[in-house]
Amino acid sequence: MVPRRLRQGEIAMELRRTVPFFLDISGKRVFRIDNLLIGNGEAPQPELVTRIGRTLDLSLIEHDLPIEIAETIIEEQFDAAMDYLFSHPLWEQFRSGENIIEPLLAYLIETRHYLAAAPARMAPGISCSYPDGDITEILARHLLEESNHAIYFEHALETLGVSAETARSVRPDPRTIELIHLMRDVATHDPLSAAVCSGLLESTANNRDCILQWHDMLVQRRLLPASTVEAFKRHVAVDYELGHGRTWREVLRALGPTVHADRLANALNASTLVAEMLFRWFSAFQQGSSGMAVLLLSQDDAGARRTDEQAAHRDRFWSGIPVWPASVMHATAYAANQTFAVRAALSSVVLLEKAPPADVPRALGELAASGWHPDVHPMPTHARDWVRLIDGHRLWDLMLSAKGKSAVALATGWIVENIFYLRAAARHNANVIASCPDQRIRNWMVHHMKEEQGHASILERHLPEGVNLAAWRPLPTTRSFVGALVDAARADWKAYCLAQICLQGSLRDNSDAFYEAVGKTSARAAQIIVGMRDHDHIDRDCGHCDDADELATLLSPYTLEPMTLEHGALIGQLAWSFLDGIADHYVHEASVAQRIGWIG
Repeated sequence: MVPRRLRQGEIAMELRRTVPFFLDISGKRVFRIDNLLIGNGEAPQPELVTRIGRTLDLSLIEHDLPIEIAETIIEEQFDAAMDYLFSHPLWEQFRSGENIIEPLLAYLIETRHYLAAAPARMAPGISCSYPDGDITEILARHLLEESNHAIYFEHALETLGVSAETARSVRPDPRTIELIHLMRDVATHDPLSAAVCSGLLESTANNRDCILQWHDMLVQRRLLPASTVEAFKRHVAVDYELGHGRTWREVLRALGPTVHADRLANALNASTLVAEMLFRWFSAFQQGSSGMAVLLLSQDDAGARRTDEQAAHRDRFWSGIPVWPASVMHATAYAANQTFAVRAALSSVVLLEKAPPADVPRALGELAASGWHPDVHPMPTHARDWVRLIDGHRLWDLMLSAKGKSAVALATGWIVENIFYLRAAARHNANVIASCPDQRIRNWMVHHMKEEQGHASILERHLPEGVNLAAWRPLPTTRSFVGALVDAARADWKAYCLAQICLQGSLRDNSDAFYEAVGKTSARAAQIIVGMRDHDHIDRDCGHCDDADELATLLSPYTLEPMTLEHGALIGQLAWSFLDGIADHYVHEASVAQRIGWIG
């Protein structure tokens, strides 16, 4: 698939109704509304943002929209999102054929991981489709048809010498895990959101000829063996034959003659978050270490399989163990500029989970000593150590060094994303209160819910003028993190407790020093984050610094199964992703204006 490149200032004859995206031009992100590029990193004029917002207000059309109008709006948003996705530099790199072996191999293994998760990420949409009827049947059929599509990429990897068993054992890139849990979260809220988000992914099948040409190009340029390409090319044909690009239309029409504007706005916003997450996922193919992992396995996949038979059948997208420090997570996720030796060491130790080589590069001294593995009889106090995923994250250095408008954008983004995180606290607290059979822990959670009530409003008090939270789209990494918390609280109360031990343990007695340091580089940014400082003070007054130890003590009588430990640590990893999404997105003033979304 070949992306269409736009020139600065190029304007389509008629702009489609869409949220703004960013376009990468020479390493810079430029504000983009459909095919119109605005500025060079600076925010558009407020009047223009207001005009864009009016086009995204569905209530100005009608509160109950006829299905035909809703269908047209979704199609326009899909088209704009697909143009945005295929503007990613990855596709230009594939087309050029330069330095693409590792990105192509990363594409194979990470797509395999994503497709293998299909039943788990699609099932929530079915479970929330009450009352049971046509929509339930449509979504269930789609799940069943998608449930084994990972085999096409497993077969492709087998042609390169990597067995399916070995491929299953490779730890996914963090951004693949983010994408999987984002899809679970958007599906949980509404079957229309589930169908529309899935429809965005499936819409590439509508341009079958273009996709097949891309596959043929890989063979013609000898970028991959023909047998490898033929194996995963079959997936395109199967999806096309099954008509998965039309599933969202079936769900929409099954809703009735109209759809409420609020419901449609939620589904549209969810689909735009999926598009943004896919853009971040494409970057993982270029930046991450999984391509190197496949390269190493293609030379020798011996010893990469898990010896524990039960562990061999557990999906890696549910596991955050081993828990690496934030610095190692970053080095692995952004390894592209490292030397071959460093990339190989990172891939081998972090993704393949092999013992560090004897000649570990000097730059990875921390790597050799920082792995965490559960003891034979693990205690919940270990979850306190998972705070290493938060401490040392690159976001903190960025906030301390950012200046001017960039500092304001980063501070605003950090506060707003935390507002959405805090607003969701009652949802995941309620789930664990409903699922936990231990009265002492349940009472602890009820008390915690009471103390957390209204905390999001503390952060809102110092937001810059003009920030409209009602129309704000939280980052996809925020939705992944929050969704995983809600999910764990419902499905595995002990894993949720472990995650809370980690998160509560991140509160520090000396956090005021951080806020003071931010003020030395940007007084305006310091004003914006005053709400977080006040929130920390309230949490300390409530005794939250001791909460982690108290909850660990309550949990200590219980056996913690390996799956529970893995699930709890996964939320810690998604906390790293939550911070990484903020660091990655809020790079300049346009990144704040870009969060405007659909409203009903």
